[in-house]
This record gives sequence, structure tokens and C-alpha cells, in this order.
Amino acid sequence: MTYREETKSVLYRTKMKPGTKKNFAIFPVLDWLANLTVHIPNKGEQLVRYYGYYSNVSRGKRKREKPEDEGEVSWKPEVIEIAPSQVSKELKKRWAHFIRKVYETDPLTCPKCQGEMRIISFIDQPEVIKKILSFII
Repeated sequence: MTYREETKSVLYRTKMKPGTKKNFAIFPVLDWLANLTVHIPNKGEQLVRYYGYYSNVSRGKRKREKPEDEGEVSWKPEVIEIAPSQVSKELKKRWAHFIRKVYETDPLTCPKCQGEMRIISFIDQPEVIKKILSFII
């Protein structure tokens, strides 16, 4: 990079570009500054740089060595089976505590008489739930 004071321009030399067959560019000073400042990230913003396996050079080399077929996935995700964890009775009892803590209301307090309620059973069949809700409404 060279500043030419007589023409008030910047001469920027690069490697030979095959398309244009040039290895330099001449910019007016303000254009050079504008092109240069484009590469400065804003405050709090970061530039992403890829190194190693994810860099453009590595990806290009892999693509040249083994071109991928359209629609074929080059990697297969590994499936890991995890057994469901055993939940203790103590933890099951604490759900009301967590709801109380998050929503600042006690789910086991009766809205009519403010008395303490207890769970008798859970209903998880959709048909039964629909019947109950249609009866109430």
C-alpha cells in the first residue's frame, strides 16, 4: 500500500488476479478509507473467523477430493438411547413448590375457600378430559 501525494490516491498491490490480470488497485483517499473501515466491526459486534476443519480452504480441499452426491448426507448422526431417569417421590412433591416460586401462586390452594387441596389422581386420556371439560362448560 502506497500513498501518492501528487495524485492524492492510494496504490494497493495484491497477488495477480487471474480474471482481471492485475495486481494493483488505485483508490482516491476517501474511497480507500471507506473500503478499509468496512472491515472494522461495530461496537459489541464480532467478526467470525473459521479456522481448521471449517475454514474455506479445508472445505474446498475436501470438496475437490470427494465431491458429494446431491441429496446424500456425508455424515450420519449417532443415536444415543438414554433410559428415563427415576424420579424420586420427594421431587414429585416439589412441583407445587416450583410453580409457587415461578408464578407466585399456590396451585394447591382452593380458589373458592382458600383451603389446602391435595391431588387424588391424574387424568391423561384426551377423551376423558374432553368429556369433563364439556360437562363443566
